[in-house]
Amino acid sequence: EAALGGALPAADALRTVHELLETTGALDAARDRATAQADLAKSCLAELPRSRATAVLAAVADLSVSRDR
Repeated sequence: EAALGGALPAADALRTVHELLETTGALDAARDRATAQADLAKSCLAELPRSRATAVLAAVADLSVSRDR
C-alpha cells in the first residue's frame, strides 16, 4: 500500500511494485499472455495475402513481446 499510496519515494515504490509483480508470477503470466496474443495475431495475418503491410504487422507483434522496456 505504501508503494502505491505515495508514501515511498518514486524509485523505491517502483522497485517494490516490480518485486511484487515478479514474486507473484504476474510478470511471467502477463508475458505468456502477450506472447499468446502475438502468436494469434500472426496466425491471423498468415491468412491474408503476403504484403509489406502484413510483414510489418507481424514484426510489430514480435517486437511487442520481445522488447525489454
